[in-house]
Amino acid sequence: MKDLSERNNIITQENLVWEKINQKQVFLKQLVSTVSKFDVFSTNENDEFQIHREDGTTQGIFKCWAAPIIPFLELDKLNSFPDAASREGTFWNNINTTDTAAVEQWTKELSSKPAKLWETLEHWRGFSATQDKRLFSVFQNRPLPEDGDEKIAELYLRLFTAFGLSSPFYNIESMVGGANEISNPILFDNNEVDRGGALDLVAMALPSALESKVKATNLNWNNLNWDEITKDSKLDPHDPESLIAFRVSRALGIPIEDVIFAANALEFIPANVGGKKGDLPPEDAQEVINKVLTNKTLSHSSTVARDVNALIRFLNWVPMIKGVENFSGLGWQYASVCDTTNLLFSAFINHKPLDGNFQNTFESLLADQLKHLDASSARGRFLIQLFNENKIKPEIYNLVTQKSDIFFKEVSASLVAMELNEQTTDALEFSPRFMVGGKAAGLAEAAEIFGRHFIPESTVITTETIENWLKADHDIWRLTIELDGTSDINRKLAISSSISMLIKQKLFDTSFIEILSNGPDLFVVRSSSFDEDTDFNGTAAGIYESELPVKKENLNNAISNVISSFFSEKAVSYRYMQGLSDRPMFAVIISPFIHGVGGVAFSLGNKSGWEIVVSDNPTNVAGNKGVDFDSYKLLDGTLTKVVNKGFADENTVMNLGRMVESAEHILGHRVDVEFIIDDNNKLWILQLREIKDGKKSENRAKFSTLIDYNLNNLKDLDNPEEFNLPTNTRLILNENINIDQFQGTLFRWLTINHDSIREIVLPKRIARTSHFANICINLDIDLVFAENE
Repeated sequence: MKDLSERNNIITQENLVWEKINQKQVFLKQLVSTVSKFDVFSTNENDEFQIHREDGTTQGIFKCWAAPIIPFLELDKLNSFPDAASREGTFWNNINTTDTAAVEQWTKELSSKPAKLWETLEHWRGFSATQDKRLFSVFQNRPLPEDGDEKIAELYLRLFTAFGLSSPFYNIESMVGGANEISNPILFDNNEVDRGGALDLVAMALPSALESKVKATNLNWNNLNWDEITKDSKLDPHDPESLIAFRVSRALGIPIEDVIFAANALEFIPANVGGKKGDLPPEDAQEVINKVLTNKTLSHSSTVARDVNALIRFLNWVPMIKGVENFSGLGWQYASVCDTTNLLFSAFINHKPLDGNFQNTFESLLADQLKHLDASSARGRFLIQLFNENKIKPEIYNLVTQKSDIFFKEVSASLVAMELNEQTTDALEFSPRFMVGGKAAGLAEAAEIFGRHFIPESTVITTETIENWLKADHDIWRLTIELDGTSDINRKLAISSSISMLIKQKLFDTSFIEILSNGPDLFVVRSSSFDEDTDFNGTAAGIYESELPVKKENLNNAISNVISSFFSEKAVSYRYMQGLSDRPMFAVIISPFIHGVGGVAFSLGNKSGWEIVVSDNPTNVAGNKGVDFDSYKLLDGTLTKVVNKGFADENTVMNLGRMVESAEHILGHRVDVEFIIDDNNKLWILQLREIKDGKKSENRAKFSTLIDYNLNNLKDLDNPEEFNLPTNTRLILNENINIDQFQGTLFRWLTINHDSIREIVLPKRIARTSHFANICINLDIDLVFAENE
């Protein structure tokens, strides 16, 4: 019976994989159908890359090819996207009225919510970046045919596929370029000529700022290799260049060694695409970069656009897959399109695949124009245009048609295999935030700053894996799309409650998580959402849930519960107030459960000292209940202690304080560290994040007198619409009110009453490091205690 059960299980898994492959193939073909000229974001006349054709006309080959695909992906309406074969006339003439209205609403909402716009752009930029990397690996492992016609047919299929999977990226590139279009939520002022972003300044200053790490010269790598770059990448808190490289890596979402490679690439390339070593004294260049990285804001959609545009430009100089080929210009970002284009263009020159006399026209008029284009992707679009115009020999055209189905099936199978192999990642290794969320990104940074031996080995279930798990349930995903597209908070909360219940009824499949095979018996399951621990909206501490300790056999249920916390009342209300997306970019961290005392440590800013709060359990300090805890505060060289229980060894506390000061120095901002000291007096770092201090709104009037409102029972808030609080309310909580339950209700109340509550009075003291205190900071609410502190 056991053998039969195992065999049935294997068959079931194989069937699921084949189902994934079929779904991937359908999705791939849908995206490939967008690889055509649309004339949505640009026209032939004003496209930034143009080709002068044999008939005297000018043809745009860049932004007028960009498809407005992102709103259709966001709204789960890709099936309504017209395929290339049926498309006639302009794009919007082929979209039905319902779809047009939905896209207009999507555009309107994102134009007024810069934080959500940024999340959306990062989500789809991350999607294309992930697919680009996988597809490039697929192409590397897929031999090119020797026969010339077969080779060109294969390269055409590769290029169509690469452009299809990159279509969200090219949509973003056109949007942030400032095209005024119905599906573009980015609003530029008509007088806003400068569309550069902060990272453009980083590119200008980087070679000078990393002067000793830049070995390349004009068109000469000077034998630079990855071993040398890796040695230069080791973080040294005493080296200003090392600190700059680390801070840039965090801002860009790339490893330190990629930053150093980019600085050398900028020096190597003769074109004036960025700065050169010697443009500025190193200290001045470092100061420029530090100022740029400190002043990030998401104040307006145009600010988001400029920063994303600059990020896209900067990543041109970054490797995608590290290898010796990088020093020959191959395997850089966007390689599946760019490297494939260059191979196809070379084949055009050598094999002469064009039909009839057009080959002579190509060689005499068009080839030289293509050769001198700055953008390989524009060159690739024109080669596809020649295919669409039937300028290719019929035998090659027929080969492309005949081989397309098996090609898409094989590539889909390879992509699914890579997707399944990348469902988890090591939390201590660098991964971009769109893949692992803010909390996991902070753990990797902590490993770099403090050393891996201070961080528990942890596994991250990626945002892609969890999104795919949610999408597999059509009811859940349909409600998720509805939740994100709804503006009414009451409707949002009703939808999110339904989603949360559906998720809790599903067990997350943990069979692919390697840590379970030889891991501990008890685990901690924590959220790592993209909107956690960011530098624009703060920590979001306490918004999402953790579960601990969790037995191995209960892990799948715990993961489902943590995922469901994305749809909790307090989480939805928080995102509503912050203008964030309800489309989850949500990862989960699985770590071994460590027994011991612990708490929170944070620096005080300007190298003035630190404060550490310790209790018999780290969750007590982060929680909202009044519990016994010890506190240590070092300010200007003076140590102040309130030791109630003596939970931790003082030497260990002092060592942690020095580590926190060092982290503030390295990051350039105040930091917050969660920690545990195990039964063997071993210090473990559980979380590292920057502290975003609450800033009082400049528009908020100052009141010398607050009007008290006593809240005695949570049921009083069942109908928050009935309240009409003055804008200078002090909310006084009854001692019987459970703050953990109150958080969600508070958020809902505030979303309706806006800035009414200025101050919350709690009956008992809680730690200033607790989740509830952090929430109050983020909501610009003062927190005081009836008891003396």
